[in-house]
Amino acid sequence: MKAKNLLIIIIMFLLLFVSQQAHSQLPKETEAQKMQRMKWWTDARFGMFIYLPIRWGT
Repeated sequence: MKAKNLLIIIIMFLLLFVSQQAHSQLPKETEAQKMQRMKWWTDARFGMFIYLPIRWGT
């Protein structure tokens, strides 16, 4: 049981490290570039749609 918990902790730290490395490699964009990119997103009306049927939870 201890070995399994240790393995899970090590994997979590490795995933955290890899995600931080990937984030630092993203290209830098100016505020104007971000606004231009997000303008298309908001104009296209993309977003999250959650569908809950009437009998949800039964």
